[in-house]
Amino acid sequence: MKLKGMKEQLKDEYGIEVDNRRLWRARRYARGEVHGSHAKSYAKLRNYAAMILHTNPRSVAIIQSELVPVETYNEKGELVQSVPPIMKPQYKRIFVCYEGVKVGFLVGCRHFFGLDGCHLKSLYKGILLSAIGLDANLHFYPIAYAMVEAENNESWRWFMEHLMEQIGERHPNGQHWCILSDRQKGLNEAGSHVPDNHDHYCYFHIENNMVKEFGTSYLKNMFWATTETGNFQTFQRIMDQIKEFNKDA
Repeated sequence: MKLKGMKEQLKDEYGIEVDNRRLWRARRYARGEVHGSHAKSYAKLRNYAAMILHTNPRSVAIIQSELVPVETYNEKGELVQSVPPIMKPQYKRIFVCYEGVKVGFLVGCRHFFGLDGCHLKSLYKGILLSAIGLDANLHFYPIAYAMVEAENNESWRWFMEHLMEQIGERHPNGQHWCILSDRQKGLNEAGSHVPDNHDHYCYFHIENNMVKEFGTSYLKNMFWATTETGNFQTFQRIMDQIKEFNKDA
């Protein structure tokens, strides 16, 4: 239920008015009772990885942890640090690639995949990184994914290193990989670790940048015409028109 619906139902049935903060906490508690808490789910990650390896032989599930000091408190509630500090492992990242999915991609798909990340809206946030190919019907084909702390150079490099270990530096037919991205920070550097790959950029992002910089509908229409043609001479003619209209664009 949305908070507004909860508030109205409590008022109608019980004559109680509750502020949004308490409603939010109550809903979070209820969801935890039904679905389990985020903290308990993170605690089961190693079991999850072990189950992947058990049910999908030759798959890969890699969890990276980092050592952090254990926080201890005295009777007054004051934080006390032992010397040397007591360290414990804390989750940082996970990378998953299923064997069946990987084989299907290498055998049945073209030498193309896209890279992108999206924000996770759970209590502990984080970023979901993914490599997505296209199958013979031009439908999305997820190859591998990772849940990391942030979308930066280090996390993308870590993801790409493990991805290349699984699919190889070239497609089985010998062709170099074609990699599509939105040129997000970290992606360009990560792509440089794939030797001789062909970088491609998402035209939605190119269009947004172009319109923001030079913005006219006429220029936008010409840009889309270049992306939709499969004829090189037509492409060159439209590009000449764009140069004539605005050389910087």
